Amino acid sequence: MSRLSTTLITGVVAAMLISAPAPSAHARSNGIYGGIGVSTLGAGADIGYRFNDFFGVRLNVNYFEWDFDVDYGGVDYDLSANLASAGLLADYHPFGNGFHLTGGIYYNGNVFDVVAQPSGGTLTIGGTTYPAAAAGRVSGDVEFNDVAPYLGLGYDIALTDNLDFGVDAGLLFHGQPNATLSSTGAVAAADLRQEEDDLEDALDDLVAYPVIWFRLIYRF
Repeated sequence: MSRLSTTLITGVVAAMLISAPAPSAHARSNGIYGGIGVSTLGAGADIGYRFNDFFGVRLNVNYFEWDFDVDYGGVDYDLSANLASAGLLADYHPFGNGFHLTGGIYYNGNVFDVVAQPSGGTLTIGGTTYPAAAAGRVSGDVEFNDVAPYLGLGYDIALTDNLDFGVDAGLLFHGQPNATLSSTGAVAAADLRQEEDDLEDALDDLVAYPVIWFRLIYRF
């Protein structure tokens, strides 16, 4: 796992994590429910319906913004994670209790905005070192597929007659990263393309983005 994925996951959860209540009996079945929570996709909410002991569906939306610094190939980047996603998920409860297997599809609007930072008055882009003043501002973004399948599993724990605590974990398959960079200065186009390739290689393990999800669920 790359430094970006580790930093992103740790930071989002640490910044937004709600404490997990003590376990009790498994969640009850059937009916409409709504939920709020936090995950490595950001702050989220969902609304769903459990048809019977074994099947349910839910619509989930997430949003979060977070800024941090990361180093790739000797280049320091200011990176802004703009997380926005919406998914339609189906839950299968093979044992008729709170345990579920989940599959679905997400609209994936997650994007990372990047700005290269000079060091010691110089900036190295694509293996070529430029004076910072000549390079100008080197910035861009990293995007992924707009449509991303999701697979995961989880468990919902009954806390009260209407309130559950849910924990989910899974993978969002949002494809290969696509980096785009530009410069306001005299950075050669070939060096920008090489730097884009280097960024994409560094972020390649994010093809399958790990999702860890904590939520409170109210059943009507």
